Amino acid sequence: MGTIFHDAIVVTSFFEAHLTQARDKAIELGMQASENVRSGMNGYLSFFIAPDGSKEWWPDSDKGDERRSAWIEWAQAQYGAGVYFDFVAVRYGADLEHAPTIEAHNSNREDDE
Repeated sequence: MGTIFHDAIVVTSFFEAHLTQARDKAIELGMQASENVRSGMNGYLSFFIAPDGSKEWWPDSDKGDERRSAWIEWAQAQYGAGVYFDFVAVRYGADLEHAPTIEAHNSNREDDE
């Protein structure tokens, strides 16, 4: 048996075009992204980037890590370009020794890097 960590990203925006850019980038990088889901109030949209599903330290897991890092780097670069969405990267799963980790990114803040 190998170690399993689930690494996912949840993305939310009020601007559908901005969310579409974020989703398209995830797909371009070879990631599995859900369809956009509209919130029950205020018109927000969200989608999530699914975990890669591979056991840690396997080549497929390493590729998933590279893709997530590339997407996060791209996403952070959008903040200064007038594209607004917020996201969290979360790691969870039964094989974690400690509590899940959450890394939040807010497009309205400059200090997320």
